[in-house]
Amino acid sequence: MRQSDSDNHGAVAAKKRILRYIILFLVFLVVLILSFVKVDASNVIEKGYLASNIIKLGEGAEVLFVVKSKPGLYVIGEGLETIGFFHVISGKAKGDKLRRGDLKTPEGTYFFVESIDGKELPGRYGVLAVVMDYPNPIDKLAKKTGSGIWLHGTDDPPRLKRPRESKGCVVGLDDDVLRIINYIEIGRTPIIVVEDLTRGSLEEAKRIEKEVLEFLIKKDFLKIREKDSLSIFRHGTGFVATVMRGERTTRFYLDKNKAGWSLIGKKTQGIKGRSQSLLDAKKKAKDLYKR
Repeated sequence: MRQSDSDNHGAVAAKKRILRYIILFLVFLVVLILSFVKVDASNVIEKGYLASNIIKLGEGAEVLFVVKSKPGLYVIGEGLETIGFFHVISGKAKGDKLRRGDLKTPEGTYFFVESIDGKELPGRYGVLAVVMDYPNPIDKLAKKTGSGIWLHGTDDPPRLKRPRESKGCVVGLDDDVLRIINYIEIGRTPIIVVEDLTRGSLEEAKRIEKEVLEFLIKKDFLKIREKDSLSIFRHGTGFVATVMRGERTTRFYLDKNKAGWSLIGKKTQGIKGRSQSLLDAKKKAKDLYKR
């Protein structure tokens, strides 16, 4: 009987040890899973998050949103949902671009005017470059200078380990740039550049949206039926409102002071189809490194 009791105690102790190991393993597994979730979540802006630079996103519109301090480029779609994320770097000097040669990446809302095949460019620009419309009318009013601000690839991938390495452009890996362009419609898709991601006030955004709509309609710049396709973005102390009209988009550069709203500039641009890209968002590059 004593031997049997001893065997039973041994079996119970063994089961307890096994149970303890199972519990420890499960705890480790949960911690591991949560760590991966945390990393993934860091590359996603909370759905519905209203960044301070976005006042209103029109129907079907998408935005490229660069956060220099991250550093990264988010693709924001309908419902303010993150539908893509890419590692990119910006200018060597911190702050908003003010003058030619200051090595800063301009901050605000810009649009793309053309794409250039990398075969036509020096190797340092990688496989592709997309030209931004810096300086825009608001920048010119503020007497900002400089030009040649692009989103482009690189033939030197290790440089992307340094978050501030360019002369003012937004730079990504060739493969990533070729995926990013699939989200770009030249003339329509904005790229917003900020130092840090900050939350905007929904109440303030609704107020600005209402005032901009009233101003544009009153001045006969906008028809009531176009209001759903209207997007409004902050740019420095001013605002950019853009509306789709068939194969063209019209942008209104606006300012507000004590006297009310005023038009700084207006630009109409033809829209080039989404992605003149060599690379589908999910496929491999074709002749990626062939020059």
